[in-house]
Amino acid sequence: MAFKLTEILKDEKSGDRVASRAREYDRRYGGAALGGRDERKEEYRDFENTYYDLVTDFFEYGWGRSFHFAPRVDGERFAASIARHEHYIAHRLRLQPGTVAVDLGCGVGGPLIEIARFSGARIVGVNNNALQVERAAERSEAAGLGHLADFLTCDFMQVEAPDASFDAAYSIEATCCAPDKAGVYREAFRLLKPGGRLAVYEFCMTDRFDPADPKLQRLNPSWHFSACPIL
Repeated sequence: MAFKLTEILKDEKSGDRVASRAREYDRRYGGAALGGRDERKEEYRDFENTYYDLVTDFFEYGWGRSFHFAPRVDGERFAASIARHEHYIAHRLRLQPGTVAVDLGCGVGGPLIEIARFSGARIVGVNNNALQVERAAERSEAAGLGHLADFLTCDFMQVEAPDASFDAAYSIEATCCAPDKAGVYREAFRLLKPGGRLAVYEFCMTDRFDPADPKLQRLNPSWHFSACPIL
C-alpha cells in the first residue's frame, strides 16, 4: 500500500530504516572511490533493489504510480498525458483480448494496470524488486484486473519464462537500469513469438537543449535523473 510522506517521516522506526538504507547506498555506490560505475554493473541487482527499497514511497508520493513521463499538449493535465501515452503503447503493440504481453520493469504496476484495462490483454509484469511487485499485484486485484495481470519477481535480463512466450513486449523508462543494453533487447527478442512487437520508451540527452531558452526550461524534467539508477 502507498503511504503519505508525512507518515513515513514521523514514524521513528521507518525514519531509521530510511537513514540506514541511505547510508549503505552512499557507502557502496556514492562515487568512483566508493564503488562507482563498475561495482554498480557487477552488483546491479543489489544496487537496484537497495535504491528502489529506499525511494519507492517517495516516488509514489510525488509522482504517482506510473514512474515515467510523457509528451503533453497545451492544457493537458499530467495524469491525462500519462494515460494517453500508455494507451498509445497498447495501440501500437496491437494489444487486445486474447493477446499476452510482458512489461519489462513494471514498477508498482501503474502502466500495467492502465494498459490491461484499456486493451483487455493479459500482461505479465517483470520486476526484480519484491516490494514493488507486491504492491503491483495488490493493486491489480483491487482494480478488478487480477485475471489480466501476472507478475514475475526476477531479473529482466533473465526472465523466468520460455522462449516465444509473448505476443508483445514493452519497457517504459526501465532499460536504462540494464547493465548491458544489448542483453536486455536480446532477452526481449527471446521472449517474443515470431512477428511479435516490442515498444521501448526511454529519455535521453541531446545537444539541442538550450538552457537559456525559457520554453525548453519549462519542458526540462530537471529532476528526472532520480527516476531510476542509471548503470
